[in-house]
Amino acid sequence: MPNGGTDCCGNCVHNRAVQEMGHLPLKQGDKFRELSYCELHNARIPNPFWTYCENFLHRKPDPVTHKETLPTGWIWACGLYEGYVRIPWHGHNEPHVYLPTKCVVCGRQTKEGIEVQDGEQAVGFCTNRHYVQWWKSKHDDDRVTLEGLATPEEFYKKTSRRKKNKRVIHKKVPTGQHISNSFRRYKMAKRKSKLAIRIPPYRAPRNSWRREIHKIAFSAAQRAGVSYKPFDKVQLTVRLYLDDRGLYSQDVDNRLKDIMDALQGRAGGSKKIRTLSAIIPNDNQIFRIVLEKSLPPKQSKGVGHLIVTKYGGKKV
Repeated sequence: MPNGGTDCCGNCVHNRAVQEMGHLPLKQGDKFRELSYCELHNARIPNPFWTYCENFLHRKPDPVTHKETLPTGWIWACGLYEGYVRIPWHGHNEPHVYLPTKCVVCGRQTKEGIEVQDGEQAVGFCTNRHYVQWWKSKHDDDRVTLEGLATPEEFYKKTSRRKKNKRVIHKKVPTGQHISNSFRRYKMAKRKSKLAIRIPPYRAPRNSWRREIHKIAFSAAQRAGVSYKPFDKVQLTVRLYLDDRGLYSQDVDNRLKDIMDALQGRAGGSKKIRTLSAIIPNDNQIFRIVLEKSLPPKQSKGVGHLIVTKYGGKKV
């Protein structure tokens, strides 16, 4: 299936196309998209495999126990790539990404921006951050935040670096020409995959601690140009410093869960809606973990260590 996540409208039973054609009719993709309509939100869904909401259901509910409810929350779309980011629709209007436009917030001209219909006019934005900033001026919902979204300076610096490192793998083989002469290979800069940060001492509530870790890790990844794709296998090395009391009262599995949720952009709220930018798209990509808890050395001030690297173990 298109890699938009399993919790998309393309898998949801509220989608009329799923009701009529079933899940993932790959040979009839165009017809599936034409039929896609959310019967809960009463909205046309042009990109079902890249659209989401909190009411996702994979199978039909039991009619005996299930009670019909009103739709909860917003419809969401995938934003501009800075890690997988989801941005809310403007009512029933889907934000369209990677379009040439001028940002209404800062005036920046871009060839790869966001546009959304607002009344009779199309409104443009240069980044996910500026779109959400504008969206919040139209909708009163504190659950939708700017946290973790890159500023235009951060976003376009990273985008420029990504384009610079892009390579052409091959050119089309001219008719009658030997294949060895038809390929031009270019040296590609190796994608950075090691992220090393210091993690703050654990402090309740746990979602606040997750947000602290996410803020540090996201900023470090942006500065270093580190990114992880959905198909990457990674490993974590964690050294967690705790005081005398915490050393025996804190379970490593709970703190590890906090760290992994922070890395995939989750810090409370609905599991189906990711409000922070993911550093690692999904924690099922983590194949190996080494975690140690101990008393902090004096020079550490209680600040621990987290290292994310590519997993180099046996192929699975």
